Amino acid sequence: MRQILAVEDSEDAQALIVAALGDDYAVRLAPTLADARQQLESAVPDLVLLDVELPDGSGFQLCSELQAASGTREVPVVFLTSHTATGEKVLAFSLGADDYLDKPFDPLELRARVESRLRKRDLRSERAIAYGPFRIELGCFKAPLVTPEGSEELDATPHEIKLLCELVSRRGEIVKREDLARFHRSG
Repeated sequence: MRQILAVEDSEDAQALIVAALGDDYAVRLAPTLADARQQLESAVPDLVLLDVELPDGSGFQLCSELQAASGTREVPVVFLTSHTATGEKVLAFSLGADDYLDKPFDPLELRARVESRLRKRDLRSERAIAYGPFRIELGCFKAPLVTPEGSEELDATPHEIKLLCELVSRRGEIVKREDLARFHRSG
C-alpha cells in the first residue's frame, strides 16, 4: 500500500485527509516538522501533503529540505494550506512543490490530485532503471551513482549509457555481441 505522509497540525484536516485517502493509502500523520523529520528518517513516503504553518516552523522549510536530499527529491509534495496568497503559492512551486491546494478543500479533489501526482511519478520512474547504486535515466541519458556522501554523475557518453541500460535490463542473460552492435549503428 502506498504511503502518504500528511504534515498537518489541524485535527479536523487530518480527519478529512484520512477519510479521503485512508481506504487506498496508508496515511501517516505528523502534526509538527519534528514529527515529520523523524518519520522521514524511518521511511520515505510515496507523497507528502504539507501545511505551510506548523507549530514548530514553516512547511516551506521542509519542502526545501525534501528537494535538497537525494533520497526524497523525487517524492511529490502537495501543499494543503489556508495560505492562499499568490506569493506563497509561487514560493511553494519555486521550492519544488508539485501542487498547491487551498483549505478548506474538497476530499474528492484532494484524492484526484494525489492520484494524479502519483501517476506522474510512476511514469517518470518507468523511464529509469535502478541497479545497485545506479539510476539510469533513459530520457536524458544520465546515470547518477548514489553514495552515502551524495550523488555523482557517471562520466559516460549517451551511447555508453544505452549499452549499460541494455545490459542492466537483461541482467542474468547472456547478451550476444550482435545484439549490442545495434546500439553502435543506432547510437
